[in-house]
Amino acid sequence: VDGDKMLGVFHGLNKLVAGDPIKVVRENGTTVTFNVTAVETVKKSTFPTQAVYGPTTETWLALVTCGGRFDATTGNYEDSVIAFAKLAS
Repeated sequence: VDGDKMLGVFHGLNKLVAGDPIKVVRENGTTVTFNVTAVETVKKSTFPTQAVYGPTTETWLALVTCGGRFDATTGNYEDSVIAFAKLAS
């Protein structure tokens, strides 16, 4: 909570750094840990679709949220923030 505002689940995603752990609780109650490998801020017009949604031979996670400057005329943020993470061994 920030004042009277409820913050989104990915608020602060851009503050993650390589090596930070991300814990995911599965539906069956088990927890799996991923380690951040990179955090990128990219223009929505150059969103790396293949890097985020493309096939991979490893177990990884990509968390995506809005970021950058808020454009009041469109009601949208100009950028995307992406945190990439690999399954911890």
